[in-house]
Order: sequence, then structure tokens, then C-alpha cells
Amino acid sequence: VDPIAVTEAMLKLAEKTGVKRIHFHTYGYYLALTDYRGEFVRDALLFAALAAAAKAKLGDVPSIDEIVRAMDVPVNERAKPVEEALAKEYGMKEGIAEVNGYQLSFVPTKIVARPKSTVGIGDTISSSAFVGEFVLKRI
Repeated sequence: VDPIAVTEAMLKLAEKTGVKRIHFHTYGYYLALTDYRGEFVRDALLFAALAAAAKAKLGDVPSIDEIVRAMDVPVNERAKPVEEALAKEYGMKEGIAEVNGYQLSFVPTKIVARPKSTVGIGDTISSSAFVGEFVLKRI
């Protein structure tokens, strides 16, 4: 999925609706467009990538301990061109860019070679990013 087209669509949606946070996730990467700034937004996406990898790897994530077990899951190498495109278009550095008065945060996904379960992965990603952002903002 073209990250520039996705970002432009997210911008239009944010500008028309006034929502403060838009989260997009696909097989290769995650994006968050926020009207607030901070590394905690990107870091929450990193947490979501770990949670999703743990869910795929183990089939369930009943506690934070399982998320730690996903640290060894490799990062999706095919996300490198996405990161390069965002850097070229928006000057993204370390997964963060300023775009039309919003912060755009990016992280590549982690890919589990033989997933035990993919049911609920999207919910895991979205909820983990949201909760992670809430917690990290207060640290």
C-alpha cells in the first residue's frame, strides 16, 4: 500500500473531521497521524508491533510477559522502501515527520514466519497502540 497516498488520505480525513489521531495498519507497516507531538506516539506503535507479533507467534497474549517473547521476531525488511519514501516525501527521521501541522509516525511490522493465529491481530494492533500511547505519554 502506497504510504504517500495513505498519508494524504489520512491528512484529508483529519482536516475534514478534526479528529486528533488516525491510526493505519497494514501487513507491512503502521502509521499514526496525530495533532499532538512526541516520540511516545512512535514508541506506542513499536509496542503494538511487538504485541501483534506475540499474538501471531503464540496465539494469545494474556499478559505483558508474552509480548517480551516477541522481541526475537524479525522486522519486515520489505518496509524499508516505505520508510525511504516517507523520508524523501516528508523528511521523516527515526520514524517521525512533521506533515501539514500534524505528526506522522511510522514503524515497520514484525513478521512471524509460521503464525499460530492471526485472528484478532488488527484489534491487537489498534488497542495496543492506543493503550501504549496513553501509558507512554504519562511516563
